[in-house]
This record gives sequence, structure tokens and C-alpha cells, in this order.
Amino acid sequence: MEESDKRARKEATIYEALGQHHYILPYLGLEISTVSRKGTTPMTWAIRLERAPHGCLRDYILKTATNPPKEQTRLELAVQFAEGVAHIHGCNVIWGDLSTRNALLFDNPRLKLCDFAESDLMDNYPRDWYGCEDRYCPPGSERPQFHDIGTMYCEVFALGTAIYEIVEWKVPYGPQATEDEVLDALVDGIWPQISSDNPAEGIIRRCWEYKYESSQQVVDDLKNLLCLRSITK
Repeated sequence: MEESDKRARKEATIYEALGQHHYILPYLGLEISTVSRKGTTPMTWAIRLERAPHGCLRDYILKTATNPPKEQTRLELAVQFAEGVAHIHGCNVIWGDLSTRNALLFDNPRLKLCDFAESDLMDNYPRDWYGCEDRYCPPGSERPQFHDIGTMYCEVFALGTAIYEIVEWKVPYGPQATEDEVLDALVDGIWPQISSDNPAEGIIRRCWEYKYESSQQVVDDLKNLLCLRSITK
């Protein structure tokens, strides 16, 4: 119970640091246990958040893989995701568990990012470790979460993979791949395959090649791309 209390309160401080933003799931408070020993502080067992009506983005991608949304919609979702990440960074926070698993869907469609249990302030986050899922890690290492390139570059790399997943509308390395199979692919230096007609290929590759200094630069490029595609359609 003490560990649950500690984790919930830590995540709550991250939500409070992020404040209100249209692409961040609203934080509504702590869930406090009604049972406590006399003279002790009541324990928190969870945080209270806005309910998402349509589940997470990854599940939606998997469910509609054979009938994906139009390119315009996918690019708009990629912009929303990146804007949410840029806001997180603007609040001096590293998300850590950046993934479409932690992007919840609302009507229109609209995204709100969530799950900051593994997040921390930039100054407190580990310097040589980044805790995203293996699918979002750079290929070429037996220990993909460990790095020597800087945490922000790792998070922007992961953002590039999220953009890949959203625009390609498929999970990196395939939905059927086990954790061991994904790790084997990373060790072998295998990259997710970008389609030749992916309009965001250049942005994705710049994320993967550590060309961006910030997630806001990614947002700017995605918005420019979306505007250009809208004009030429």
C-alpha cells in the first residue's frame, strides 16, 4: 500500500506540473483509501482521471489496420501527439513511457496523452537510461534502454517511432512479435520499414538520426507537412 501511495502521489505531481492542456488527459485528483490506522496519514491507492470513450490509440490502430483512416486524419493525429509531447517537454518533464499505448482517443478523433508513472522532471531523470518499450528503442544494442546520447534525443527518437506508427498505421515490428522477437530484431540492427509513400518519412528519419534538438521542431515540421498536403490534395 505504501508503494502504491508513493507511485500515485509521484504521478500526481507530474500531472500537476503539466497543468491543463488540450492534448493531456485531465487529472481530477487522488483516490484516498477510506481505511487507515489511527494517527496515520490516509493512503492514496490511485489517481483519478478523465474517462476516455474510445480506448487507446494502439488498440484502435490494431482494430482498423485493414481499413485505416485517411492520410489527412493520420497526419492530424501525429500532430496532436507531437504537440502533447512538446507541451510535456515545455513543462520540464521527460515522459519516459512515450507510446501510442498511452494516447487515449476521444471524438473527432482527438488524442490525450496519459500515464506518467515513469515520468520525471528533466533534472531528475536518469542520464544513461530511457524507459520506453523496446519497439520504440534504437536498433543495434542488446540493452536498448541504455544510451549515451542524451535523454531528450532518446525521447525524440521515440516520438519519431510514434509518428511512424500513426502515419503508417501499423505497430513497429508487427503486432504479433513477442518482446524477445523485438529484442532480437534490435540486436540485429533491424529498423521498422517505412513505406515509400509515407509523407512523414523525412521527419521520422530526422527523429531517428537525432537531427532534432527539440520536440517543438518536430511539431513545426509536421504542421508544415500537413499544410502542404492539404494544399496539394
